[in-house]
Amino acid sequence: MNEQATRRSLRRFAGRYLARQLKQLRREMAGVRANADIEPVHQCRVATRRLRAALALFDRTFPQKRLQRWNKPVKRLTGGLGQARDLDVQIQHLRGRHDSVDDPQVAHGIDQLIDDLVEQRHAVQPQVIEQIDRFSTSKRIAGMRRYLNKLQADGKAKPPKRHRQSLRQWIQDCLRQRLEDLYGYESCLSDPADMENHHRMRVAAKKLRYTLEIGRPLLADGAEHLDAIKRLQSMLGDIHDHDVWVDRLSQRRQATPADDARTDLRAALDHLVAEHRTERGALFVELVASWSKLDHAAMCSALTGDCRPLETVGMDRQSPRVQIRTGLRLHRPPDATAQIG
Repeated sequence: MNEQATRRSLRRFAGRYLARQLKQLRREMAGVRANADIEPVHQCRVATRRLRAALALFDRTFPQKRLQRWNKPVKRLTGGLGQARDLDVQIQHLRGRHDSVDDPQVAHGIDQLIDDLVEQRHAVQPQVIEQIDRFSTSKRIAGMRRYLNKLQADGKAKPPKRHRQSLRQWIQDCLRQRLEDLYGYESCLSDPADMENHHRMRVAAKKLRYTLEIGRPLLADGAEHLDAIKRLQSMLGDIHDHDVWVDRLSQRRQATPADDARTDLRAALDHLVAEHRTERGALFVELVASWSKLDHAAMCSALTGDCRPLETVGMDRQSPRVQIRTGLRLHRPPDATAQIG
């Protein structure tokens, strides 16, 4: 098989995905400017994260200098929208908590927290507009769009059948690496207090999900496991959110002296910390049960095309390779990624 032709097929495959995410990003920007709804900021952030995940995944597909030029404004926009997104989520969350509270004192304290956050959100909107404008007028992004449009115009809509097997082997090897990362954190599920590694496992699940979404057109059976991976990422994400809330609210509580006149605020903070700790504990039990019910062998086989007893690097990434509970081993064919370059 012509190796150069296979590389061109992979480049076109990558280009189609990158172009779709750029279009999604542009569609949401008007809503970000209007700031009438929190969803456009969220969708813009999702599109930038998917773009960055794809640029990392296709690191051997395009020249490194070109990837670096493209990645810089995308990364800047991800960060530039981060504070606004965090505040949107916090405001929405507290409004939901407010509606479920029966204690008037606690409800009034939550109102105070919401008012503070709304004021902060209004203050960052000009920065959000600045970031959107900067991205929209970026010469690097304009060049990226021109390159991707030309790439699509020069090639077929789908990779030729004779190249699909090589592309499938490439994405399976990428998924194999993502699975190894995910299973490397499995032992943290035996410790409810291991918040740092629960967070790292969430990141590993997110990277696995994005990689599978990118490679789904090349896989015959991988799509059926995508929902399970999304649920896993969502549960780990919710657990992390509870950890962040407990930390943030506890710091605010410590900064509020006992003799502070805002007794409603103190009551709300105490109430919210207690709720988040309780819900976090229950959700962790649910996560462990859900993990134990996953058909790990079937998922690994569908995503990688090969399963053997798994040995994976420990969570500190420095420990010797250890046998983990699932008993799966992911076989990496030699030089699988080098076949495509």
